[in-house]
Amino acid sequence: MLNNLTPLTDEQKQLAQVARREKILAGETLRHDWMDEQHWRDLAKKMNTRLPQSYQPATQTKYIRKVAKKVGVDIKEWIESTGCANLTEINSLNPNIPAYVMTGWMLEWVDEFKG
Repeated sequence: MLNNLTPLTDEQKQLAQVARREKILAGETLRHDWMDEQHWRDLAKKMNTRLPQSYQPATQTKYIRKVAKKVGVDIKEWIESTGCANLTEINSLNPNIPAYVMTGWMLEWVDEFKG
């Protein structure tokens, strides 16, 4: 199946590596000292999903929406339970969190109220 893909040029490989390093450096501004991290990873494993990479900010909501869809939860219902109107409002209250943290919060809610 992958045999029909055009091989990457050295320049394309180099650009991809630079882009990845930039993402990781940008993720260093996020808060990473969360005591519940292992609990969130256990919940993700229990629900047959994975948490987003640590350098991905919660402002990139596609990762949170993807996990919500995979575990079968209506993201709007979870957002309402937070008392916020949308993910943007949640992010404005928590500007320096990675996507895995917000996803972990959602998985806790799913486990407690839906599980």
